Amino acid sequence: MRTNSTLKTPALTTPELLTTAEVCDVLKVHRSTLYKWWERGDGPERMRLPNGSARVHRTDLDEFLYACEVAAR
Repeated sequence: MRTNSTLKTPALTTPELLTTAEVCDVLKVHRSTLYKWWERGDGPERMRLPNGSARVHRTDLDEFLYACEVAAR
């Protein structure tokens, strides 16, 4: 008979959400540049919070950086 101690459950993790300032720090761009990219449909995917501020999932930022690296080759 199996007990709960022998069952493995996947760890639930909360995705890391970055602020606009944190995204700008990683990308080394000014905030206005990031907003221009978003207006054009470029840049990392963002989500809007109910208060209107933007957040970017760390994985979306990583995918954006990878896409830029591949495009530059």
